[in-house]
Amino acid sequence: MSHPSACSSPILESRTKPSCASTYWTSNRAGALRFKQRYCFQVYPYPCIRCFLFATLRMKENPYYATMLDIVKTSKEPLKFLDLGCCFGTDIRQLIFDGYPAEDITGIELRPEFIQLGHELFKDTPATFPSTIIIGDILDPAQLSPTTTNPPAPLDHLKGQFDFIYIGCILHLFDEDLKL
Repeated sequence: MSHPSACSSPILESRTKPSCASTYWTSNRAGALRFKQRYCFQVYPYPCIRCFLFATLRMKENPYYATMLDIVKTSKEPLKFLDLGCCFGTDIRQLIFDGYPAEDITGIELRPEFIQLGHELFKDTPATFPSTIIIGDILDPAQLSPTTTNPPAPLDHLKGQFDFIYIGCILHLFDEDLKL
């Protein structure tokens, strides 16, 4: 995994502010966000942490976002959504705000510290957060097996359970050779 030395995207102040948390973006909260960014970068130096991308709405920028919401709102059946690499859960919270049923959303994150910091930033708790968050590594065959195993790996129960899977916030972490 490569970590560039400079941010390749604009800093937080030049990004679009989340509509789901307009009161969140005050000068007091900006200081708290910078403090959490420094802590998270010590947990693991992801380039997206250094550049504050964890605080932006990357999923909402996807051209299919509105179409997906329209499909979900008109569906007679629940449509399950998975956010792989959900980090602080920023995109999940926006998705809920935009009308996706919270009970149909699952996030998977590798680093539990990031989930905890998301609760701190958005003033909720694991008990009050309405969606399911799972700590796990989907690239570890001991957690999500590529074949059927007996006993099943801990994340195997998730196979085939989702109608939408979002991976937009993890692809930038891989070297180009691994992406192909």
